[in-house]
Order: sequence, then structure tokens, then C-alpha cells
Amino acid sequence: MSGRRAPIGRIVDLAVAVPTCTLVAARRAVPLVARVGTLGAARVVGRVSEAVHDLRQDDDDATVDSPPSTEPATDAVDAPEPAETVTSDDLPIEGYDDLAARQVVARLASLDRGDLARVEVYEREHRNRSTVLGKISMLTS
Repeated sequence: MSGRRAPIGRIVDLAVAVPTCTLVAARRAVPLVARVGTLGAARVVGRVSEAVHDLRQDDDDATVDSPPSTEPATDAVDAPEPAETVTSDDLPIEGYDDLAARQVVARLASLDRGDLARVEVYEREHRNRSTVLGKISMLTS
């Protein structure tokens, strides 16, 4: 008799043996995977917590106010004094406090230097959005 089995016998072996072996292997592997997965998850959570703590620490160390500009104003007649307080009523943009940065940026190009200076002072004192301040700086330079 040769070492070959009938095709139907091989199909039965595959149909029974493969799922059975897979279940036995999975039964042994699941606790190991769960233990390793738990350890891995704990490491990930620990690293994320450290990163968040570092970000908060960096945030606390950062200064909120940007340094004052050393460039003289070219339109000194309309520019507010540095100590002057600007209110939202003084701004040339209607409903400024309710606008997103992108909405403010879209309106800045139509303003003159004096209006831009008022918006800059107000923005620095209130929300200090880098997008708005960067656009103002670009328009005034």
C-alpha cells in the first residue's frame, strides 16, 4: 500500500483537523495575547499621560503675550497708543467677538493701517490668535 490516502480522506482530515488544531492553539494563545496586550496598553496609556503632562507643563511655561514690535508705525496718526485700551465697539469689523479667526482674516485686507492697529491691540489683549496677528503683521509690513 502506498503512503497516499484517498482524496476524500484528506478532505475529511482537513475539515476536522484544521479547525480543531486552530481552536487548541487559540485556547493556548489567547491568555498570552491578553496578558501582552494589557501590558502594551498600559505602556501606551502611560506614555500618553506623560506626553499630556509635558504639553501642559510647556503651556504653563509659555508666555501668553508676544513681545512688542520694535518697528515704528508708519501711519502714526491713526495708530492707537500702546497703553490705549481698545474695545470691540472701536473695531471696524462688526461682531468681531463672534467671528472665527478665518472670518476675521478674510476681512483684514480691506482695512487701513489705523484700523489694523486697533484690531491688533484688541486681538492681543483678548484672544491672541496667531492666525489673525500673523495676517495683520503681513499686511502692515
